[in-house]
Amino acid sequence: MRTTIKKSFSMWNFDREEQWLGACAAKGLALVSVGFRKYEFEETEPGAYYVRLELLENAPSHPESVKYLQFLEETGAEYVGSYRNWVYLRRRAEAGPFDLFSDYASKIAHLSRILWTLFALMMAEFCMGVGNLMIGFGLKYPLNYGCGGICIVFGIIIAAGYFKLRRKKKRLEQEKQIYE
Repeated sequence: MRTTIKKSFSMWNFDREEQWLGACAAKGLALVSVGFRKYEFEETEPGAYYVRLELLENAPSHPESVKYLQFLEETGAEYVGSYRNWVYLRRRAEAGPFDLFSDYASKIAHLSRILWTLFALMMAEFCMGVGNLMIGFGLKYPLNYGCGGICIVFGIIIAAGYFKLRRKKKRLEQEKQIYE
């Protein structure tokens, strides 16, 4: 039997999303499909799968990404689906631990990809917000005040997530230096 759950996570909380998917797998819900705020599960034995997420540099259909996903499938991982450049993978627990990032360099590179995406989104929100406010003040369009304010608020929320993830990256870089 299939179960659909609608839930949303912010990009900077990808680890929480991964933990939630792991908790679902521990309860016997195997992830089989993903979409915007939509997760589809099938019932299975509890703890049968580990689930991991990764933000790819390119779209999942890009030749480099296809090669990478094929490599992961050779290691026993199953490609469940994707949303934008995020890919969702699972592997049977009986195959052992499932980590996509086994060293500091790969963890840091993954966080860097997420940070660049967040930075672009944050700057877009601030630019749209300021642009709307300027139009509102210059041409006296009240609707632009509201749109500008909303964009600025979203930009601030994204900025908070950006700096949270940036701190995490800096900690990893410090740990990497200690262990090298």
